Amino acid sequence: MTCNPKWPEISNNLFPHQSENDRPDLIARVFELKKTVFIKYLTGSEGFFGNCIAHVVCVEYQNRGLPHIHCLLWLDEASKPRPQDYDRFVQAEIPDPDEDPEGHRLVLKHMIHGPYCSTATGCWKNGACRHRYPRSYAPYTRCGDDSYPIYRRRSPEMGGFEGHQEGRQRRPVTNQWVVPHNLYLLKTFDCHINVEICCSIKSIKYVIKYAMKGSDQATYALRTNDEITEYLTGRYIGPSEAVASILGFSVHDRKPAVIRLGVHLPNEQQVFFAGNVHEQRNNPNMAKTTLTEFMDLCRRDHFAKTLLYVDVPRFYTWTKERWQRRKQGRPVEGNPGMFEDDILGRVYTVSPRTGDLYYFRLLLHHVRGPTSFEVLRTCDNVILPTFKDACREMGLLQGDAVWRETLEDAERTRLPRPMRDLFVVLLTQSEVDNPLDLWEHFKDAMAEDYLLAHRRSANDPNIAINERHHDLALSYLQQKLQLSNRTVAHFHLPTPTTVLHHEGIANIHLLRELQYDTEEQQRIVDERQLLLNDEQRVVYDFACGCIRTNQSSMIFIDAPGGTGKTFLINLILSKVRASGEVALAVASSGIAATLMPGGRTAHSRFQIPLTPREDGVCNIDKNSTIADLFRSTKLIVWDGCPMIRRESFESVDRTLRDVCDKDEPFGGILTICCGDFRQLLPVVKRGCDADVENACIKKSYLWQSFGMFHLRTNMRLTDGSGQFSRFLLDIGEDRIEKNADDEIDLPEDILLTASGLDECIDTIYPSFANPMEVFSARSILVPLNEMMRNINSRCITRFPGASKEYAAFNSVTEGTNATHFPTEFLDSVEVSGLPPHNLELKKGSPIILMRNLDPPKLCNGTCMIVEDMLRNIIVARIISSTFEGETVMLPRIRINLSEAEDIPLQRCQFPIQSCFAMTIHKAQGQTMENVLVYLEKPVFQHGQLYVALSRGKRKENVRVYVNGGSSTKNIVIRSVL
Repeated sequence: MTCNPKWPEISNNLFPHQSENDRPDLIARVFELKKTVFIKYLTGSEGFFGNCIAHVVCVEYQNRGLPHIHCLLWLDEASKPRPQDYDRFVQAEIPDPDEDPEGHRLVLKHMIHGPYCSTATGCWKNGACRHRYPRSYAPYTRCGDDSYPIYRRRSPEMGGFEGHQEGRQRRPVTNQWVVPHNLYLLKTFDCHINVEICCSIKSIKYVIKYAMKGSDQATYALRTNDEITEYLTGRYIGPSEAVASILGFSVHDRKPAVIRLGVHLPNEQQVFFAGNVHEQRNNPNMAKTTLTEFMDLCRRDHFAKTLLYVDVPRFYTWTKERWQRRKQGRPVEGNPGMFEDDILGRVYTVSPRTGDLYYFRLLLHHVRGPTSFEVLRTCDNVILPTFKDACREMGLLQGDAVWRETLEDAERTRLPRPMRDLFVVLLTQSEVDNPLDLWEHFKDAMAEDYLLAHRRSANDPNIAINERHHDLALSYLQQKLQLSNRTVAHFHLPTPTTVLHHEGIANIHLLRELQYDTEEQQRIVDERQLLLNDEQRVVYDFACGCIRTNQSSMIFIDAPGGTGKTFLINLILSKVRASGEVALAVASSGIAATLMPGGRTAHSRFQIPLTPREDGVCNIDKNSTIADLFRSTKLIVWDGCPMIRRESFESVDRTLRDVCDKDEPFGGILTICCGDFRQLLPVVKRGCDADVENACIKKSYLWQSFGMFHLRTNMRLTDGSGQFSRFLLDIGEDRIEKNADDEIDLPEDILLTASGLDECIDTIYPSFANPMEVFSARSILVPLNEMMRNINSRCITRFPGASKEYAAFNSVTEGTNATHFPTEFLDSVEVSGLPPHNLELKKGSPIILMRNLDPPKLCNGTCMIVEDMLRNIIVARIISSTFEGETVMLPRIRINLSEAEDIPLQRCQFPIQSCFAMTIHKAQGQTMENVLVYLEKPVFQHGQLYVALSRGKRKENVRVYVNGGSSTKNIVIRSVL
C-alpha cells in the first residue's frame, strides 16, 4: 500500500497573496505538523488501513520548493487487502454529484491528471503521457499485468460520472483522467493524496527506490576562456527545505528500525585511526565489531547461544561497543529479565565473487550461537579448512557432485527399479552435467534386479552381471524417458538394442494406454454397471451410445461432491479399455488424477503452458508420438474441469483440432468433462471475483458445445433424511441466510469446541501409531498456506522420533541480481507451490508431492509416508492413488519460481512438504474418513467452505473449528453457478 500525499496549496490557503518564498518558516512548520498527523493516522496497530506492521516515509521537495511525502505501508495478513476489497481501499472514479457532492468537488479539485496532457504539463514524452493518461475504461477492478491493479473506471455508458474542472476553461473530465485515491483520506486532509496497492515485489522495489532517490541533481559544464571544461554537480535547495533542515525536521521515517551488522573474516575488520596512532593501537576497543562482540556474547550469555547473528538486535542493544540486554520491550516467555523489540538486523550484503567471505556470511545465517570463527567451520566435531567446505558439509551448497551423492544414497537401498526411476527424474527435472559418467558408475546397481531374475530363471547363482542386464536397464530408461518426449540419446547414453514392442507398436505413449487387461476391464464393467443409480445410468448409457456409433460429442457432468462421479467415470474408462481402445484420463488437480487408473494431470498429458494465453496452443508437435496417441484416442475423460483456466482449456481444443485434422471440438474425440461449479474455480493470481469469473470455462466459446447431465443423489454423506446433503448444496449455492456480520451459522453437531490448536490436533490425530492407516484416512483442512505451515510445524514437533532437517539451495537465475537478493531473503521466500527452505521430516510422517515427477505414479498431490531419510534422497511409500503401497525415491530438484512472483529464484529442494494439514485447494478431489476443517481465519475464495465440508464420507466424521464462535464466512460467486 503506497500513499503519495502532497500539499501544493498550503501557501495559497494560508497566505493567498504571497508566494511560497515569502514565509518558508510557516510553510515548513505547517507541513511538519500535517505530516506527523498523517503518519500517525496511517500507521500503528489501529491505522486507517488496518494493522500497519512496517512503514517507510520520505519527504521530497518539488522544483519550486514545496514539499510532499512518499509513504509505503506494510499491513499484517489479517489487514492485507484481498482483490475483492480493492474497491473499498482505492477508487479511480468521479463520485456521484447528487449523492456525494463534497467528494465530487474534491476529486475534481485534487485528483485529476490534466486534462489535457501536453508538452506544457511536463509529462508528455515521445508523443504520449508518461503516466499513461488517459487510462482505458474498465467495468470492474482486476489484477494488472504490471504489478498494479487496473482500477474500475466506468464510462458514462457504464454508469460512470463526468465533471468539469474549474480554471480558465470549464473542461469536461471523465474517469479516464482520475488519479487513484482513497475518498475518505481525500475528505479528511483536503489535498492531493495518490493511493496505490502494490501487488508484487516488483512494484515495492520501485516505490522504495523512488522514495529513497533523494533530491533531483544536475551535472553541468562551465567553459572558461582557456577552453578547460569543468563539470560540477549540484542540487537546488529551496527556502522551505532550508528552513526544515535548520529546524531539524525529519525528512525520513521508518519502522521497524534496521540495525546493520558487520561481517568480516578473522582479523580483517576495518579499523579507523584518529590522532595518535601508537596510542590507539593499544586501545582494546579498536578491533571490536558487532560480529566479534556477538561471538563474545555467545560465550558469556546462555540465551545468546540460541540466536542467529541477525536475531541479536531484537534482544540486545549495541551500546558502548558491546551488546547489552534490552531493558524494555515485550518480556520473553521463559526467560526472566529478557525483553524483545521489533528491531531488524541486517548483515551487510556480500557478493558471491568475494569467495570465503560470502560462505562465512552464509554460515552466520544458519549457525546459532557461534563462540568463535572456528566453531563456524566445525561440522560433526571436525574443523574444516575453509568456510566453503563447512557450507558444503552442512548441505548449504549445491555442486555437481550432489547428483553422484544422490545415486550413492539410492544404491545403499538395494532397490534397482526405484533407483532407475530416480535416475530418470534427475535427468528430466535437474541439470545433470555428465549423465554418461553417472550411468557408467551406477549401471550395475540399476540392473541388479535383471541379474537376479536371470539367476532364478537359469537356476545358476554364479551368473555375473553383463551387457545384457545393462541393456535391459537402458531399455527401461528409454521407455520412461519417451513419456517425457526424450530418449537416452538426448542425454548421450548408449542406445539399447532391446526394443520395446507390443503387437508391432513402437509408440511408448500408445503402448502404455493399451497395456490394460481387457478381460479384467470387462469384469469391472459387468460388476459395477449393476450398481449404477438412475442418474448415473442415464449418463452411462448416453456415453456408451456415443462410443458404439463413434459419435463425437462434448459431455459435461455436473456432479456435487459425493454423488459417485469418480465411480461413474472409472466405469466408462473401463468400458472403452475392455474393447482394446484408448481412453485417456486426466484431471485438473494431481489428487483427482491419482483416483483414476492411468490418470494424469491435464498440464502433464496435454503439455499445457504454465502461463496461459488467449490464442495459445499446447507444446505438442503434430508429427510426435504423443500426437499419434491422440489420433488413436476414443475417449477423453477430464475431471475437475471448473478448476482449469479457460485459456488452457481452449489451448487443448486448438491443439487437438490441429493434431487430428478435424475442425470439431477437441478434434472430434468424445470428451467427458465433469466437476462442480460450486467447488473451487481457477486460481487467478491477485485476481478479483470478476477475474475468476472471466477465467472460468463457462466463458469459453466451447461451453455451448456441451451436453449437460446432472448427478444429485449424494452417495457419500447420508444421515437418514439427507439433511446434511441438502445443507452442503445450500452452502455451495449460497442459499443459507446470513447474519448481521454477513456470515452463516454452522450446525451445532459438526462444530468442534476446543481451547486451541493442540486440542484440535488431538481430536483428529488421537494417536500417531500405524501411520499408513492414520494419514490415509485423516487430515486437517485449512484455507491458507500460512495456517497449513503452522499446523504442520506443530504436528511434526509432537510426532515421535528424531527429526532431520533439509536446507534448500537457493540462488537467483540472473547472475547480475545476486547482490540484489541476499541469501537470507531467498531463504525466507514462501509462496504457494514452492517447497519450504527448511524441510523438517521424521520417519513415518506424512508428506505430499508438489510437482509432477513421474506421472501417473508421482503426480502433484500424491500423499506418501516417509520410510527413510538419507542425505540426498527420501525413501517414501505411496498411501493414495492406484499405486498405493509402492516404494519410491525422491531427489532434490531445481524449481524456478513463477515469473509472476517477480523474483528470479531457483530453489533446489525435495519437492514435498509435510501434510498433517493441507489447504482446501489441495484437498479437492479427495475423500477421507475423518476431516477437521480448521477455520482460525475464514475462507476467502469461492467454494472453499463447500469443498472442505464435503471431503468426509460421513457427516459424523466431519468437524469444524471456528475461531471465536459458530458462524463463518461463505464466499460464493453466484454468477458462475
